[in-house]
Amino acid sequence: MVNLGKYPFLRYSLITILTLLFVVGCKSNHSVTTISGKEIKLVDSLPNAQQVTDFILPYKKNLDQKLDTLLCKNPVALDKSSGKWQTNIGNWLAQSCYEICNPICERNFNTKIDLVLFNHGGIRSNLPKGDVTLRNAFKIMPFENTAVVETLDAAQILEICQYMIVEEKPHPLYGLSFTIDERGQAIDIKIQGKPLDNSKTYLVLTSDYLANGGDKMTFFQKSKKRLDLQLKLRDAIIQSFKKNQTVQFSNEVLITDKR
Repeated sequence: MVNLGKYPFLRYSLITILTLLFVVGCKSNHSVTTISGKEIKLVDSLPNAQQVTDFILPYKKNLDQKLDTLLCKNPVALDKSSGKWQTNIGNWLAQSCYEICNPICERNFNTKIDLVLFNHGGIRSNLPKGDVTLRNAFKIMPFENTAVVETLDAAQILEICQYMIVEEKPHPLYGLSFTIDERGQAIDIKIQGKPLDNSKTYLVLTSDYLANGGDKMTFFQKSKKRLDLQLKLRDAIIQSFKKNQTVQFSNEVLITDKR
């Protein structure tokens, strides 16, 4: 009998040959020719998996109890479709986020937020009149978007105005006002009530999604500096609800259309 231990090269060669023979010997000429299936509609008539239902029930009860926690009262129903250029829920969202985020910006970065801009599509639910619960906050803002502050110059502020004119959507806005003239151009642009200064930069509160160019807000990608507030927008909403016994906001007209 040959002792392969004395011939390592021969041993490795033999192992390689046996492996190749095994792979080739196992090769199959079969192939998939047809795939069949059937549609199963998810309807109420389908039987419940009682074992699964019983398992999740304690967790569901606990979650429902937390989501139904009363935060404050809302005296007037807030609706996404309540206006062409501004909505009451958009005004509330922008102002409430400013109320919570501006002190954080001052404390962490020693500077103040000048204006706020979010997107209309980011508001996923209306806010009914009556009790406001944690569930309402999750319905309005189900995403995990965080609050960031972008540093824009006057040219980008003008881009924001023109973007809103072209979009014709009531994007949540605070701190910025302007007039649309007969030619469809933005004039009389003001930041916190003061005329736009071409020599200044402005701090704009928005979401990380929009800051990265979401919803075609590409002007944010020209930002000179980003400040991350380390706060989810939903948490800012929840803090605002908790801070005030009732939902409060101003319906100040920010966009005047003279066309």
